[in-house]
Amino acid sequence: MSISKRILLVVDELGSGVDDVPAAVSALLQGEGVRVLVTSPALNSRLGSLVSDASSALGEARERLEAVIRELRQAGIRAEETEWVGDEDPLQAIDDVVRLHAVDEIVLAVRERSDGNFRERDLAEHARERFGLPVHEVVVH
Repeated sequence: MSISKRILLVVDELGSGVDDVPAAVSALLQGEGVRVLVTSPALNSRLGSLVSDASSALGEARERLEAVIRELRQAGIRAEETEWVGDEDPLQAIDDVVRLHAVDEIVLAVRERSDGNFRERDLAEHARERFGLPVHEVVVH
C-alpha cells in the first residue's frame, strides 16, 4: 500500500484502551494510504518548567505515547513505527516532526480547556499559522 497522506497526531491525553480512542480522532486517522505519525509533548507544570524538572513529564509522555500507539494499532489505524516524546512546548514538538517528515495534516487531541496545560492555549491557531497545514483539534474528555 502506498502512502497518500501523513497525519501527525499530537496527544496530550487519550484513554487506556482501544475503546477509548475517541471516534472523532479515529475518523480523522482512517483511510486507505493514511499513515499516522504520533508525538506526545512532555507537558510540564509551570513549577516543573521553572525548576527545570522534566523527568516526570518525560516519563508520563513516554507512557502516553506507547499507550496511544498500541490503541491506534488495535483500532486498525496504521501508526508510524517511529515514536517521539516531544518537547514540552507543543509547537516545538510539532516542528521537530514536521522538519523530518512530510506531514499533510495535524490532529491535536487535547484535554478540555479547563484542564489543559498552560502551553496549549490557542495551540491549533498557532500551529495553523506556523506550519500552513490543516489542523484539526479534538477535545478529549
